[in-house]
Amino acid sequence: MDGETYEQWVAGIDVATGRKKGRVREDPTALRFVEVVVNGPKTWSLAAALHPEISAVLDAAQDRAAAEIVGWVAQHATTRVGPRGRQVQVPVEQIEAAVIRHYTSRAGDPHRHLHLQINARVWAAGSWRGIHSVGIRDSIEAINGIGHAAVATDPEFRTALAARGFTLDAETGEIEQLAPYVGEFSARTAQIHRNVDRYGAEWRRENPGQEPGPRLREAWDRRAWADARPDKVVPSSGADLVARWNDELRALGYRDPAGPAALEATQVAWIDRDGAAEWVISQLGAKRSAWNTADMRGKVEVLLSQANLLANAAARIELAEDITARAAARCARLLTSPDVPEHVRSLTSQHVVAVEDDLVRRLARRAEAPVRRVRLGGRGLTRIAPAQAAVVGTLAGDGQLVVIEGAAGAGKTTALRATQDLLARRVDDRLPGLEVPVADQRDACPGLVGDAQERVGGVLVEHPRLVDGFGHLVRRVTARPSSPRSPRSRDKDSSGAPRRTTRDERSPSRFLVAELARHMAGRPGDDLVFPGIRRGSPLRVSTFRKSFDEAAHAIGLPGLHPHQLRHTAASLAIASGADVKVVQQMLGHASATMTLDTYGHLFEDRLDEVGNALDEARSASQRRRAALRAVPAVAPVLPQPVPARNGEGTPSGVSAGQDPFSMLHPQRDSNPCYRRERAGS
Repeated sequence: MDGETYEQWVAGIDVATGRKKGRVREDPTALRFVEVVVNGPKTWSLAAALHPEISAVLDAAQDRAAAEIVGWVAQHATTRVGPRGRQVQVPVEQIEAAVIRHYTSRAGDPHRHLHLQINARVWAAGSWRGIHSVGIRDSIEAINGIGHAAVATDPEFRTALAARGFTLDAETGEIEQLAPYVGEFSARTAQIHRNVDRYGAEWRRENPGQEPGPRLREAWDRRAWADARPDKVVPSSGADLVARWNDELRALGYRDPAGPAALEATQVAWIDRDGAAEWVISQLGAKRSAWNTADMRGKVEVLLSQANLLANAAARIELAEDITARAAARCARLLTSPDVPEHVRSLTSQHVVAVEDDLVRRLARRAEAPVRRVRLGGRGLTRIAPAQAAVVGTLAGDGQLVVIEGAAGAGKTTALRATQDLLARRVDDRLPGLEVPVADQRDACPGLVGDAQERVGGVLVEHPRLVDGFGHLVRRVTARPSSPRSPRSRDKDSSGAPRRTTRDERSPSRFLVAELARHMAGRPGDDLVFPGIRRGSPLRVSTFRKSFDEAAHAIGLPGLHPHQLRHTAASLAIASGADVKVVQQMLGHASATMTLDTYGHLFEDRLDEVGNALDEARSASQRRRAALRAVPAVAPVLPQPVPARNGEGTPSGVSAGQDPFSMLHPQRDSNPCYRRERAGS
């Protein structure tokens, strides 16, 4: 097609007859075509620039890959038929596709790839109709997998590479001899990475001490591709451009391999098909809870490429389809209806079902107790609807699990903001401040909701007021645990230890009391010791961390976390002679066992002190006995040995505090052990 014919084709015109393909939408947002890219590693383009015969076989292999993708889409694409509300999906009978070949990236670097455009108008049920684009989108894993594997396993392409001394890294697909030089020919990739780094630096300045989540990083990736995207370079001469690439490559130190390389590859018959199917299911189940056949086909193609398979298209397609079918037979169906569209992710595995069932049971136990709502005063809060007010009251109540559901635009984010405001106002009487987690809904409500990686944040444990009822500074400080009624409370501290559910007391050092006395001089007795930026408001963690990080950097300890000071305090207390019970009380641990599990290694250094103390106690006792000669005889300090009965002996090597019967009857390990068989090849 020439340019004018291509424009007509994109607009939904039948280029053979000049007529519209049915009822074509002409608004600016109408879907014209679905585009996929047949891509490959950068080293393939460098090898094609170096050797014309590799260039020719690479073009042919990519053409075959594009034809294979079109055939797969034609076999699996659907369209909708019927009146609105009662439409059904039917398979397409005819599709049209255009292929546009590019040899460079937008920055003018070598990047050989195809743009495969599938027209949005398809023939089905006797007329032209719109393609079901959601089905194509949900099949992208298979399309990408086929596009890469069709070239990576192509015998002609691999033979041409070996003839020039090139070998492929099966894991990455890169040509090993050219991989060290890729960075110098990736100006566009470097630009994208710089964009992402810039977004990250800006975000971290605004959110000190926090790390972005995966969804935010995905949004940065999409934004980085579009940010300052250069126009396509149109060289006056392709030969001049190739010559320039080759000169730059050799200037970097590249030299051609001395001779041909051995073509080592995996044959179709060597593949364990059942083992491959098990691998596909395990890979999918590790990252998602449901999938479709296209997802499985994509994983199969990735596996075949990484297995260094070498096969013609027909053999590879048969192998991929057979492994996909075997994997599908091992899946459990989430939807049992026979007319579930193929693109719907309705397949899972029994292992995923078991894990989700366990999670649901754990969450259900949290929701068993009724939730007591908080009555809203309304003063100073954002004006919200009654339904949102009910949500806010529930979130701020004592429920251990609160689920909010609602359509887009229903006001969920507004309700979350109002909840945050409510908690901030109540915190002045109940809690000192909020430990804001790395999460948002998405950016609107930092500190209130979290994603799968960082759940709900916690509340600072220690109360900030160090004054008694008369305004006098006191040394004894009562620390209040996280309120179980707060939706932000956590049942564990940041070291993983369960928080106390009772009051605990701290006794600051004298120098700290003196510093705090100067800090609180002239301030009301009920004032916060460390207020926020706005007078009277709680100190937010982000504000505190900004000053803390600056101070840590100033003393040469960048990256220091406040929680490390807690460990330092415990270490200093132990070194000062505090026993384990005192350290437990100071740290607020639930038991001394927890303290010993965390800091027991520090007590080992005091064994000599214990021995010296025992020697001193014995010497003092002997001195007292010498002074009191008239003291009557006493029973032996240690009990006399008792003869064993029935031939039973006492277990040897039992440590102090250990149950002797545990040595005779060891408990079976309660942790499950999963045995995994490796698929043979």
